[in-house]
Amino acid sequence: MAFKSIKYKLGSKGYHRQATSFFDSSYNYLRQNQAVFHLDGSAPYPNGSGNQPHPVVVANTNFNLVDDVLYKDNQNQLQPLFNGQFTTIQNQSTTTTPMTAVATTSQTVRQTAQNKKFGIIKKQNQNVLSLNEKLAKRLYSTTITTSTLLDGKLIIDDSKIPINETEPTPSENDFPWEKDTELSLNKNTFLNTHINEITKCYQNGDLNKINSLYHSLKRNNVIPPMGIYEVVLNSIAERKLDENDLDNKMFEMLTCYQDILSNKMKPSAIVYNILLNSLFKSSILAIQSRNRNGSDFFKIAIELFKTVTTTSNIQLDRDVISHTLLAVNLYPGYISINELITFLNSSPFVTKNIFYYVSLINYSRLSGNNPLIKELFQDFQMGLQTEENSKTNILHEDRVKVEASVISGLVETGDLEMASSLLNTLINQIRDTNGLSSDISLLLSSFLISMSKIDPSKAYQMWMTFHQQQWIPEFSYEFYLQQMVNSFQDWNITKTIYDYIFPMDRSFNTKREQLEDYILYPMNMDLVLNSLMDYALQLNDTEIIMKLIEESKIKSFTFEASLYPLIFKYLKEGINYPEEYILQFIEAHGKLFDPSTTVALNFMNSITDAFSSQTLLRKIAEMPFFIENLRDLTFEIPPSYSGKRDEFQNRFRGVMKIIENIWITPKTIESYPNILEIYAILLTKLFNAELIPILPHAPSFLNNFVNDSITHFNKLIKNYMVFNLDPSVLPTIVPEVVKLVETYDAEEGDPTIDSYFINPQSRDSTGALNLGGALRNSFKAGLKEYKKYLDMGHTFSYDTYKTLIANRYLDKEIIIRSFETVPDFEETKKLANLIVKQCNLKQIDELIIPHPLFKDKILPLLNPISLLKLAKYTASVKEFISVINFPHNFKSISSQVEFHETIAFLYKKLFVDLKDYSTIIEYNEVCPIVDLEILLLSCIRSGTYEQFEVFFNKYKNSPELKGKVSTIEAKYLINLQEIDSAIKLLETNECSSERSIDLMTFALFLKSFTEDVRSDNASKKVMTTLQLANLLSSQNSFAHLLSVYEVVINGKPANSHHFLTDPSANVIILDQMLNNLHDALQFIDCHDTIAREMLSNKMKIFFRFKALLKLPQFKMQDMEMLIHIWSVTKPHEIVCLFNNIFETIRLNPALRRINLSNDLMFDYTPTGLETVLNHIETSFEDTKDEEGLRKMEKLKVFIKKN
Repeated sequence: MAFKSIKYKLGSKGYHRQATSFFDSSYNYLRQNQAVFHLDGSAPYPNGSGNQPHPVVVANTNFNLVDDVLYKDNQNQLQPLFNGQFTTIQNQSTTTTPMTAVATTSQTVRQTAQNKKFGIIKKQNQNVLSLNEKLAKRLYSTTITTSTLLDGKLIIDDSKIPINETEPTPSENDFPWEKDTELSLNKNTFLNTHINEITKCYQNGDLNKINSLYHSLKRNNVIPPMGIYEVVLNSIAERKLDENDLDNKMFEMLTCYQDILSNKMKPSAIVYNILLNSLFKSSILAIQSRNRNGSDFFKIAIELFKTVTTTSNIQLDRDVISHTLLAVNLYPGYISINELITFLNSSPFVTKNIFYYVSLINYSRLSGNNPLIKELFQDFQMGLQTEENSKTNILHEDRVKVEASVISGLVETGDLEMASSLLNTLINQIRDTNGLSSDISLLLSSFLISMSKIDPSKAYQMWMTFHQQQWIPEFSYEFYLQQMVNSFQDWNITKTIYDYIFPMDRSFNTKREQLEDYILYPMNMDLVLNSLMDYALQLNDTEIIMKLIEESKIKSFTFEASLYPLIFKYLKEGINYPEEYILQFIEAHGKLFDPSTTVALNFMNSITDAFSSQTLLRKIAEMPFFIENLRDLTFEIPPSYSGKRDEFQNRFRGVMKIIENIWITPKTIESYPNILEIYAILLTKLFNAELIPILPHAPSFLNNFVNDSITHFNKLIKNYMVFNLDPSVLPTIVPEVVKLVETYDAEEGDPTIDSYFINPQSRDSTGALNLGGALRNSFKAGLKEYKKYLDMGHTFSYDTYKTLIANRYLDKEIIIRSFETVPDFEETKKLANLIVKQCNLKQIDELIIPHPLFKDKILPLLNPISLLKLAKYTASVKEFISVINFPHNFKSISSQVEFHETIAFLYKKLFVDLKDYSTIIEYNEVCPIVDLEILLLSCIRSGTYEQFEVFFNKYKNSPELKGKVSTIEAKYLINLQEIDSAIKLLETNECSSERSIDLMTFALFLKSFTEDVRSDNASKKVMTTLQLANLLSSQNSFAHLLSVYEVVINGKPANSHHFLTDPSANVIILDQMLNNLHDALQFIDCHDTIAREMLSNKMKIFFRFKALLKLPQFKMQDMEMLIHIWSVTKPHEIVCLFNNIFETIRLNPALRRINLSNDLMFDYTPTGLETVLNHIETSFEDTKDEEGLRKMEKLKVFIKKN
C-alpha cells in the first residue's frame, strides 16, 4: 500500500476541487488493489489489510447489511445525536446547512466515544422469507435501476425502473411498521433514518457499526450533513475494530475526507482536527509497529497541516499540536523549524511544558541550529525562574529531560565545550542535592550517544572513564545498543560493546508515559542485533555470529526473515556445524514465530532451501513448532491460476518439502502418531470448501500433492492397523480425517478401518493390549500397568514389547514374545539389534547368549556393531566362539567383509589373552586371518615351524608386513635358540624401529646367559624403558649394570633418555626387568646348573638395583613371579620366604608387611597373602615338602582364627 502526500489548496472555494494528486494516485491505487469479495463491511482480517477486501469498494455487494439491522431494530425509538437536529440535503449541488448542537469540539466527540461499548453487526437470517417478501419490507427500494456512468459517478434514473405488477401485495399485518408505499427511494426518510441510527450507535458506543451505516448512505447517493462526517471520522479514529490495522483505519478516514471534497463541502475545524490528529498519531504508532506506511501517513498529514495553518484561521487543539511536534521529530526534514515556531507562537492552545522544549530543542538539533538551541534553553531557564516566583512545578519536575536534550543538541551542533561544561555543572548539582541516579544516567547517556555519532572512539573512552566511577549508575541495555549502532564504522569498538552487553538482560523501554520519552529514548532498539548479525556475516566474523546465535537461543529472540538464509548458509558451509546443533537453533527460533504469519512460512522456506538432509528435515517435522505452524496454515488459492503457480509453490515450498520428506524417510513405530497427525492436519487444510470445487481445474502439481497426501495417509493408517497399534494414543483429528478421506474417495472405504479408528470400542477386547503409548508417556506408570495385565494373563502388542526393550527392560519372555509379534522381516532385524544394543553388560552372558532364540533368531540378524559388542563384553570368548560357530559361520567372503572387525577382535583375543596359538592356526584354514603378523607369531609360539616357513615365504613380501619381516624372522630364530643369527639379522638389516630395538636388546639379554655381552652400541639406541630394562637385565655384574644405566642417563643423544623424565620410569624399568627374568625360563635350559646359577645371579643384581633406586616395595604379581623363578633356581628361597611369613604373622597378626632381604618388603592384603600362600603351597607339593605343607596348614588355621 502506497500513501502519497496530499496536495491541494484551500481558497476561493478550493475545497470543491475533486481531483488531487494524492487521491488520483495513492487513493485510487488503494481502491483498485482491494479484493472485491467480503461480507463484513468493516471488520478487517487479523493479518492486516494487505490480504483483505476493503469495505469502500464492495459497497454494491453488501447492500442488505444496514437494512437488516434497521429491520431488526424497527421497534426501538431512535434519538438524534446529542439531541441535535440535522438539516436534510435535497440535492448534491448545494452545501448542507451546518448541524446544530453536534459535537462542538473534537474533544467532546472523542471523550464521548471512549465510553461506548464494543458492538458487532450480525446479518439477519434471510432463509425464512422469500425474495419478494424481503424486498417488500425494505426501508427503501432495492430493485434494479437504470444507471449511467458519468464522470466517474453512478447516476440513477428512477423513472426507468420496471415495475412487477404480478408481485403479490403483502398484508398490513406482515409489516413491522407503516407500509412503504414509495415507488422509489425517499432520500429524506432514508437520511433521517440513518442519522437516527448513527446517533444511537454513537451514544451506545457501537462505533464499529457507524462506518457501515455511512456506506449505506453513500451507496444510495445520499449526502449527509457535515456533523455526520465528523461523527463518522471520529468513530473510525476511536473504534477498536481496526486499532491494530493502521492502514485500514487511515484508508477509511481518508476515503471519508475525499467524500467531503467530492461532495463540494467545506471541511469543518473538527474534521481537520480529527484527521490531522489521527494521521500524526498513526505515523508515530507506525514506527512502534514497524509499519512501512508511517512515512506516507506523515507526508499526507504535514501537507494538510501546512495548508490548514497557512490558508485558514482554523485552530488546532492541544492533542493535534502535541502529536504534530512529536511526529516532525520522528520524520524530520518536511517542515522547517522556523515554520513550526511561527505556528506555535500563533496558536492559543500551545503550552510551554517539558514536551514543548524537548521537541523543539531536538528538532533544532536535527536541523543543526545551534543558536536556536541556546535561545530555547535560555527561554526554558527563564520559565524555571518564573515557576520559582509563582511557586508552580510544571517545568522543574522533569527539567533534566530538557537539559539532556540541550546537551545532545550542543554536542551534535559542534559546541562540545559548552556541552561538557553544562554536563559537569548539572552532574555536580544533582550530586550536591542528592538527586536521582536516573537523572545522572539520562544526562550521561544523552551526552555519550551524541558523542558516539561524531567520534565513536572518543565516546567509548569517555564511557570507560565513567564506568570506573562507582557513583555513576549502570546505563540501560538500549543505551549500549545505540552506542553500538553509532560505532558500526569501528568494528573493534562494536565487538567490545557487544561483549560487554552479552550477559545483560534484554530489557526495552516499551512504556513511554510522556510524549517526550519518544524523543529522549531510542525506539526499536531490538532490531540492532539484526544489523549486527548482518555486519558479522558480511565480515565473516565467526565469534560474533556464534555469540549472537547462542544469545538468541538463550534469550529467546529472532532475527529478520532475510537473515536466516545467510545464517543457514554460514552454518552449513562456513563452519559445517553438526546437524544436532543446527536442529537446536531451528527449534529455538521456530517456536518463537507466530504460526499465523508469513514469517513462519519464510523461516521454513529458508530451512529447506539450505538443507537437503532427509534426517534433518524429518527431525524438524517432529518438532512442536512445525505442528503449530501447520495448524495455522491456510492454503490461499487465487481465483485465477494464471501466473500464480510459482507464487503458490514458492510460498509453501518449505512445508511441502518437509511433508514430502516425511514419506520418503524410514519410519519407526514410535513416529507413526506424529506422522499421522501431520498428515491429518494437512488434509483438513486441503479439504476446504474453497479448494475442493476448483481442484479439477487446478495445476497438476497441486492435484498431485493432494492425491499423494491422501494416498500416503491411507497407507499409513493401514500400516498402523496391521501393527495392531493402539488408536487411542492418536490425536483426535486422525480418526476424523480417516472418515473425511473415505467421504472424499468412496473407493478407498474400508469397514475394518472404520471399526479400528473411528469406533475403537468395537474392537475385540481379547486381542493383544497395546501399552506402547502409556510406556512412552510415563515408563514407570506404563510398566506398572504392564505387570498388572501380565499377571492377569493378557498378551501384548509388538509395540508394547518393543517399547519395553527400548527402555532396557528385558527378560527371557519379553524377547520370545517380541519375536512372535514382530510384523515383518525388516522390523525383525531392527528388533534383534535393538535387544543387543539395549542390554547391559551383565545380561550378555546371563540372558542374550544363553537365550533359546539366540542362535536361530537373533544371531543371524545382528549387524557388525551388535556382534562386536557381544564379542567385546562376553566373559568367555571361547564359549562365545563356540556359540556363534566361529569360524565356520564366517567362511564366506561377504561375511568376512561385513564382520571384519569382530573376526579381527576374536583372533586378537585368542592371541593376546588366551595364547591359544594352535587354535589360531586351525581357524585360519576356514576363516583367514587378516593380521598376518598374528598368524606368523602364532606359528612360532605354537612350535609349528614348518608351517611358519611356508607362510613366511608366502607373505614376507606382503604390504601388510612391511617393516615387520626382520623382527618376525628374528623372533623365529630366537625360538630356535639361534640367538646369534637373530642378532646378526637385526644388525644386518639396520633396523631402527622401536620394535626392532626391543627385540635386539632382548636377544642380547638371552645371549648373556652363555657369555658376557657388549652393549655399547645398543645403549646408544635406547629409546624406551623396555629397551633399557633388557640391557640392564643382560648385565652379569652389578658394576656393569650401573655403568650401562649411567651411560643411558648421561648419554648425549637427545632421544636416548627422554623417557626417563617420567617420574614412574624407574618403576616401569624394574617391572620389565623382573618380567625378563621370569620370561627367561622359557628360553634357557632349566636343567643346566650354569644357566640356573646365572639366573640366580641376575636375581641378586636385580634386588640390589631395586634397593639402590629406593623402590623396595614388591607387588603381589611380583611375588608370584619370584616364587616361580625360585621354584626353578633356588627352591630353598621359597622355604625361607614361607618361614618369614609364618614368624611375622604369628608374632604380630595385625602387621601387613613382610620384610625381605636387601631391605626389600612386601605389603599385602588378606587376599594377596592368600594368593601368595597358595603359590608357595603349590611349590611344596611339587617338591613333596611334607614339613612345609604341615606348617602351611597350621598357618592357614591361625590366619582364619585371627
